[in-house]
Amino acid sequence: TPFDATAVDLLESLAVPAYKVASFELVDIPLIERVAATGKPLILSTGMATLEEVVRALGVARAAGAEQVALLHCVSAYPVPRGSENLRAIRTLAEACDVTVGLSDHGDDVFAMPLAVALGASIYERHLVLAGDDEAVDRAVSSTPEELAAAIELARRAFSALGPGSKACLTAESSNIVASRRSLFAARDLPAGTLLRPDDFVALRPATGLAPVFLDRLAGRRLLRALPQGQPVTEAHCDLNGVYVRDGIV
Repeated sequence: TPFDATAVDLLESLAVPAYKVASFELVDIPLIERVAATGKPLILSTGMATLEEVVRALGVARAAGAEQVALLHCVSAYPVPRGSENLRAIRTLAEACDVTVGLSDHGDDVFAMPLAVALGASIYERHLVLAGDDEAVDRAVSSTPEELAAAIELARRAFSALGPGSKACLTAESSNIVASRRSLFAARDLPAGTLLRPDDFVALRPATGLAPVFLDRLAGRRLLRALPQGQPVTEAHCDLNGVYVRDGIV
């Protein structure tokens, strides 16, 4: 993280692989241009900034040669007052700027981390201190390596819990379908050839037969084979694509 052009020169001499521009420097256009001109990946932190200022800084960076740019939502308060995290801004940045986004976290704990992941963050920045260094100037907004490791594990769990987003029966729940859902069973002994009516069936567990949604399709059709009381009706008992009879009319 350079704070002026001479720092960029120094970091270039050290062959750093990437740069970050701190929130305080987001409006320092010449510095952003100098960093972007290196062509290395660039992270812009956005504390105190309006969306317009972020968009301008991003445009400057791209125009100056930065091709890989990411944005970090940040609240420049130390620590961030609880309730002022404004984490939905992570999604706002992603949608408005179409770049990789993350969180620069100045909270007094890592509560925001899994929430940030859920909102689309894929970069997380946190100050580090050594265990026992309680007098560090920014201890209130920092984590020890062990604390950060625990937070990362929590973030991984949050990411895994998000899932694919499609609404479908998942592998974890598929084994419960037969036992917990209902299907149609014969309410009485039904001889072959019976003209079926809705009250010939009752919806019971388990789901070893046709689902209750088929009830209307069964009504008015002839039973192909006998169905004893208490047995599930299946497609083998009734030709669902065959002759349909309602009120004696074929």
